[in-house]
Amino acid sequence: MTREALETDPALRVGFLEPHLRRYGGIRRIVELANRLVQRGHDVTILLPDRAEHECTWMRCDATVMSLRHGVGRPFDVVVFNHEPQWHLLSLFDNETARVFYALHDARHYGKAGSWEAVRTAVDLQLANSTWTADSIAEQVGTRPEVLLGGINPEHFRPLSGVLKRYPILTVGDGREWKGHATVEVAGRLLGLPVETYASKDLPQSAMAQEYASAEVFVVGSRVEGFGQPGLEALACGVPLVTTDNGGCRDYAMHEETALVVPPDDPEAMAAAIARVRQDPRLAQRLVDNGLRLVAERFDWDRSAAALEGHLRTAVRRREQHDPPAGLRYTPPDEPEVSIVVLTWDQLHLTQDCVESIRRHTDVAYELIIVDNGSGWEAANYARCAPDVRVLNDRNLGFAQGMNQGLDAARGTYVVFCNNDTVLPPAWASPLLEHLKKPEVGIVVPAITNARDPRIVRDQPGEDVETLLPFEAPPPAVM
Repeated sequence: MTREALETDPALRVGFLEPHLRRYGGIRRIVELANRLVQRGHDVTILLPDRAEHECTWMRCDATVMSLRHGVGRPFDVVVFNHEPQWHLLSLFDNETARVFYALHDARHYGKAGSWEAVRTAVDLQLANSTWTADSIAEQVGTRPEVLLGGINPEHFRPLSGVLKRYPILTVGDGREWKGHATVEVAGRLLGLPVETYASKDLPQSAMAQEYASAEVFVVGSRVEGFGQPGLEALACGVPLVTTDNGGCRDYAMHEETALVVPPDDPEAMAAAIARVRQDPRLAQRLVDNGLRLVAERFDWDRSAAALEGHLRTAVRRREQHDPPAGLRYTPPDEPEVSIVVLTWDQLHLTQDCVESIRRHTDVAYELIIVDNGSGWEAANYARCAPDVRVLNDRNLGFAQGMNQGLDAARGTYVVFCNNDTVLPPAWASPLLEHLKKPEVGIVVPAITNARDPRIVRDQPGEDVETLLPFEAPPPAVM
């Protein structure tokens, strides 16, 4: 950035909240953008949990890296988060700091904790990494984030000539179930071809172009993707792409133009597409040529960083000119039918899964009460931000006293007690209330998947009701 530009538009102090700096496509996106913001003259810090390794060992990182605990007191102009469970950490920063959510996927499709809250939390600006992500979030909340596409680093991803095609099929090999590696494996077996993977090879970035160039076809099997960086990398390396229609790839995978696109979970269709590419050199070359052209036209990290800088300045102006945004969080009714009491003591990941299920699946008017029994600072901060009603103890008062505190705070006609390791299924509340409203019933205990009492254990949803004798204790420590 030139001196004249800095005098007109001062350098920004930017903080990125991240869960780690390990080798993932979303982390690559943040580090590439952060590097270029630094090059443009901005002061950029990546803030990590204390327990995370505070070094990016697999690619260059020009931003300052520090623990969140030490970074909270710094005077940032804008803080950006993208990892949905971290939404509540925005509350730790000064009210004058602008806040941005950069959605790297619509996390509800992954069952990810914090996905309900992240898209509804109060921010000055929402961004999305793909057209599909933006559209999917708009379906949930009615407002559409601005789309900020990523890029390709040609230092690591570029066409190479004269490389032996050692792999008939190359794929990432990510073991997460939704990544669809099993579909790729089945397609390979149908064709009698080996499937090569690179996820476990720990290749340096300098070796990635060689790896891609060694493939006749690169294949993506994911059911869903926020964007899907490996598919784009394959195009940038001049390798024909076969991919599932996983949502996020639609910004670069145009069927019969830059890729062959098949339905998810359809190994027969995938095998047929792979066979077409391998048997039709003219088709393969057309896909390669169009893919390289598209990458050059649309996916450049420098352009993305310039666009991000503009978005961040917009967020700062909005915070300077307006009151802090209200967000779209749930507002409980004045007279809720049900008060849901959740007792917590650390185990933040369990609490977040529990709250996610409550927010998504409760089908009656309710209020959420969290009683925190002296958790560590991060879990305590979540307990302060997440519920409709909060009871925050500075020490552990025990199970019974904590639940009684929740009962005292409840306004609902009925009260539901939950351990924080409970995950509630869709439409869970109305069937329980249906039985609880019967005059002869005083307590209803749901069937669960794991408990010592076999009478209340179910491996599948059902209609069976077990009647307990009067004064017989309900199963302890579940609900």
